[in-house]
Amino acid sequence: MRAVVIATGVESSIPELTSDRRGTLLPFIDRPFIQHVVERLVVNGITHIEFVLHDRPEAFEALLGTGERWGCKFRFHLVRDPLRPYAPLRFPRSDDDGHTTLLVHADTIPLCELGDAVPPRTQRGPRLFGLHAPRTTRGGARWQWSGCAWLTQSALAEFPVHGSRSEIETWIRSAAVEFGDIENVDAVLSIADPAAFVEAQGRVMELNFAPICTAGRLRSPGVRVGRNVHIHRTAIITPPVYIGENSRIDRGARLGPNASVGPDCVVDRNTIVVDAAVLPGTYVGEGLEIRNAIAGDQAVVSVQWGAGIAVPDDLILSSVTAQTWPGAWARTGRQLAATLLLLPCGPLLLATALWLRLFRSGPVLYRRAVVRTPSRRSSGDWQTFRLWSFRRHDEGSTTNTSAGLIDLLTRVLPALVNVARGELHFVGLEPRSVAAVRSLPDDWREIVLSASSGIIAEAHTSLEATATRDDLFAAEVFQAATPGMGKNLRRLTAYLRRSLRLHRRSTRTASDMTRPAAPEAP
Repeated sequence: MRAVVIATGVESSIPELTSDRRGTLLPFIDRPFIQHVVERLVVNGITHIEFVLHDRPEAFEALLGTGERWGCKFRFHLVRDPLRPYAPLRFPRSDDDGHTTLLVHADTIPLCELGDAVPPRTQRGPRLFGLHAPRTTRGGARWQWSGCAWLTQSALAEFPVHGSRSEIETWIRSAAVEFGDIENVDAVLSIADPAAFVEAQGRVMELNFAPICTAGRLRSPGVRVGRNVHIHRTAIITPPVYIGENSRIDRGARLGPNASVGPDCVVDRNTIVVDAAVLPGTYVGEGLEIRNAIAGDQAVVSVQWGAGIAVPDDLILSSVTAQTWPGAWARTGRQLAATLLLLPCGPLLLATALWLRLFRSGPVLYRRAVVRTPSRRSSGDWQTFRLWSFRRHDEGSTTNTSAGLIDLLTRVLPALVNVARGELHFVGLEPRSVAAVRSLPDDWREIVLSASSGIIAEAHTSLEATATRDDLFAAEVFQAATPGMGKNLRRLTAYLRRSLRLHRRSTRTASDMTRPAAPEAP
């Protein structure tokens, strides 16, 4: 049997938590919601699943693969308009023996036996899966569509593939009443909005985690925990509760009822989590109360208001993975090294400032606001800091590729203050202002926001002032793709040699970096 899953990214309206992922990739209890959808389809006998996507297909393919792990065959389709994604329903089938197609929207899971409700191939209209509302109207019972329906060949021939979701729902309701039928479902799990997310989580827990597959073991009735979970003896756990693997619940914390803590989380002392979800890899600070909300990715989304706020303070809410010991030691090492360098360079900085005061008009020191990276894609979550420099920066230019003694004195040495403060790396992509980041193309902006910014960039070591915009883009892509201490030390050494004129200046462009060297003459 064949299913077409609509997962274009507009299904979930929780933008504060989905800026870096599609809504259906949002973790639900212990794994991404789309994986629960797939596993539910497999349990119901679906063997061929086709996913309709709009962007980030690599994220879906990396998670789901080809379907072999579930004994299925997966295909992926990309559509240009995420609001009208139904054209692939009429694409050639991936199976030969099926006569019906199951339409599924990836933000919902109807709790019913889909495989037992396949309509006969002679049926003209669709078989709709819906919730029976308690009230009735003159036209009969009221139904709420679950986002799922069986479509026979005849129904597919009449299906309005160029319609929006609301138009499709109107057509399916009408066609099911006139030519098909309606299958009642007990409940629908949905992540369409924060309230639906928390309600669906509570329903799964109330049913003792039976409707969907969840990892871990039952510690007590209504409480499921994963591997390597530490719960302090003074913590209060009120079922239903789920705690993912490698998580830590500290002294005096209170979880439940209806509390889900994802894998790799830390809930600090005296913190309360009730009717709420903590997404994987989240640190929840001491003495907080997360109630009727979803917390994760340095944001808290309220169920009551349906909106969220960013929490930039790492002591309140932050990523656990970002607080690893190697990262903390590296940051401390950079700050210490920059502080030690400022001591002997202090007289040189003062001399440069005095020279600029005497022989140049305008301010001596410029403190430009730039975006702190790595950062999330949403501009509302960007944090800025003041970059120190003796040189005015031209906001119209993409980056600065100059290298020389003047650049070393006027740009690099003042920026050591930012490194000492932990705001900047020695080697990284060029720091940019908010306006400069927004003006970049989407693919370039994503690279800039995902990498660390620093004083020295690849462009300073390999490009000339005449480099084109394409050369600058290629240089930053190359630098982002080749991180590591060894590479960065070579970039730092190359810049110093170039600035102090210890070697002949290269005239390469970024495109030359990937060209093989010419063979030497015999």
